[in-house]
Amino acid sequence: MIVAMQEGADHAPVLDNPQAKGKGSKLGEVLAFVRGLRLSARLVYILRNRLTDYDVSVHWGHVQDGNRGICSPECDIIIHQGGEAARWNGSTDQDCVMDFRFIKAPHVLAVISCKSKTDGIDPDFARVLKKKFKVKHVYIFAESIKATAKKRLSKEARSYGYKGFWYLYEFRKLDERAVNRDVYMDFLKKLRNVLPLKPTGMKKAS
Repeated sequence: MIVAMQEGADHAPVLDNPQAKGKGSKLGEVLAFVRGLRLSARLVYILRNRLTDYDVSVHWGHVQDGNRGICSPECDIIIHQGGEAARWNGSTDQDCVMDFRFIKAPHVLAVISCKSKTDGIDPDFARVLKKKFKVKHVYIFAESIKATAKKRLSKEARSYGYKGFWYLYEFRKLDERAVNRDVYMDFLKKLRNVLPLKPTGMKKAS
């Protein structure tokens, strides 16, 4: 996992363009949604690979409350046991752009919210998932943060009901970033502690 995520840091998207002229110019920036999607897609692939001993699936989508016919806010990563109510993939062939799932709330084990350049924590996301959809384990994984914001963001995440806050790298100066190497095993350990193992004989080496 360290190697896979290091590649993401080594090829990080341009977060801003110091050569751009004009106040508030977005010239040269990668759209925040695209940066977040890039991070969440990479994490989905990594988790599918690293959780092969666990009786779970990993997808992007909505948590669905079938009894009330409502959906949660968009969930970058849903870890679940079955419970797929619907699927949007934009195509019937294997070259589809989307693979978006609707997962019934009782089958959801954990949700991970992925952020790109993070300077604040959403105060409502975890609370909504816990209160309205009974999702007990909600986490945040950020692409980048300011080094000076680590303690504040971690404290905010806990106060808003998130079970964990991790980030890929931190910016210490304008062009200096440092990979948060200690985060990876802690991230996987926290997830594995709340996920069910596959029955004996069904496990694969991870």
